Amino acid sequence: IISPEEKRTIAFHEAGHAVVSWLLKQVDPLVKVSIIPRGKSLGSAWYLPEEKQLRSESAFTEHLCATLGGRAAEEVIFGEVSSGALDDLEKVTKEAYMMVVYYGFNKKLGNISYYDSTGQRDAGIQKPFSEETGKLIDEEVRKLISEVYQRAKGILQDNKESLSKVAELLLQKEVIFKEDLESILGKRPDGLIPKKINENAFLDKSAVILMKSIKLLEFFNRYTAIVKEVSKFLKVLIYVEDMTIENFRMIEGTEHLKIV
Repeated sequence: IISPEEKRTIAFHEAGHAVVSWLLKQVDPLVKVSIIPRGKSLGSAWYLPEEKQLRSESAFTEHLCATLGGRAAEEVIFGEVSSGALDDLEKVTKEAYMMVVYYGFNKKLGNISYYDSTGQRDAGIQKPFSEETGKLIDEEVRKLISEVYQRAKGILQDNKESLSKVAELLLQKEVIFKEDLESILGKRPDGLIPKKINENAFLDKSAVILMKSIKLLEFFNRYTAIVKEVSKFLKVLIYVEDMTIENFRMIEGTEHLKIV
């Protein structure tokens, strides 16, 4: 059971994600926010991913910023943070390391990637860089995460009234959509505006997945039916074979009696 205090914290946490992501143009369009618990998640924000093969450094940075928007909102409103951002922190840490170690987005390390495409190196045993470089990587990752967190806090402090409105609306309705956010925050910045055609494409993809699942289920049912028929046929063969052997033994016995 979630207490009213916890529910309020969750509402502001999700509102933080919503406000920051809405105001950053390179973050995927937000289409739905919920504070209804689902599994281990106490709340969630739903985005409509853009089909892109490449992401710029600024796009990565804005995504980190939006991911930390929930934790930043807790600090801005309540003056302290909760344990609710565990999943956010895990995602941010992994993505920040990817930016620094794999994609060459760090000026101090330069255009170097320690990504192993062969998969032959055991990262848990041997690192592809020195201990000194490892310390530098840790420092740069911490610096990057700290910078995007401060940026998220700044956005929320500048839009504190809107943050509160979104959180209160969540407490009232539990689930809100992009139209609700648009009524509070206005149109998104130029860049990634969720359009109807994109939503239709999202629904089309869902329909395709559903149809494939139905076809897979039909195939499974047919396969099960075939297996059952084959099983019956094998039982008949075994029965016929047993009868044939038994008849052969009877014939052999009869011949033996005749000889005697």
